[in-house]
Amino acid sequence: MTEKENYERQLEYFYENLKNKKYYTSTEVMTKLGICLRTFRYRIAKLRIKYANVPSLLYKKDNKWYIHRQLLQEFVPIKRRTKTLFNKDWNTLVTWITRENYDGEYHVQLATEIKEAFPNGNFDYVIEQTKGGINHTHLVSDLSVQELKKPVDEIINNYIPKTDYRLQVEKVKSRALTRNYMDK
Repeated sequence: MTEKENYERQLEYFYENLKNKKYYTSTEVMTKLGICLRTFRYRIAKLRIKYANVPSLLYKKDNKWYIHRQLLQEFVPIKRRTKTLFNKDWNTLVTWITRENYDGEYHVQLATEIKEAFPNGNFDYVIEQTKGGINHTHLVSDLSVQELKKPVDEIINNYIPKTDYRLQVEKVKSRALTRNYMDK
């Protein structure tokens, strides 16, 4: 199994477990994605028809809609009046994990240097710990994979030997789910 397949399998495992919410209410969807009630109703009307034979993705109970997390991407606004972390144009997900355990401030410094290297880009990051207690970083950006891959590798390589970290730079498949993953 390649690194990419392993990474995708881990993401899929996370999304299928209940570490994050499985269903969002209508008000939560509107708040997270910065859409108004009118837009929500318009999208729900279309999605009711589209997913009529899949009731587990979208259902109404006690006059409240419950939307499966897989459908969040369908609600991302085309024209964004309200900008939230969920509806920004995230294009790239960068993840790095070190062999040794570096403290969180070390990862913050690396993320800060990456942000400073790209003054025109928007970034957001989160530092997490594995079950073994090793810190790793997830960073999202609106820049392309090609723009980020080599410079990010060089920045990290300035401080950590190439053999002591693993770097994953991937295109974001679902902006809302990626942001959700980072908020867990």
